[in-house]
Amino acid sequence: MKALDNITLQINDLAISTIFDYVESIEVGGEIETNKNEIIDFMANQDLTYFKQIKEVVEKNIETWAMPGEQVVCSACKKNNNIRIGMDTSDFFGLG
Repeated sequence: MKALDNITLQINDLAISTIFDYVESIEVGGEIETNKNEIIDFMANQDLTYFKQIKEVVEKNIETWAMPGEQVVCSACKKNNNIRIGMDTSDFFGLG
């Protein structure tokens, strides 16, 4: 069970780190912070509401800037597919 807890924490940390890869800076009380680690530390001490708001903005931006799907037909089987080309390197081995 301890191993599962450890894996869950690692996944959570990775998710948080990934979200904050999209945050360029935060401004609090007129001071601007651009250091990713400082931003993550600051957010760790804030209400969960702030993190949810940031996550929503990041997800909206990703969707807004996503390339539209493209209809393609397989030349071998003639099946229609909607392929979405993404700039996220984690999509490299995924299906369209």
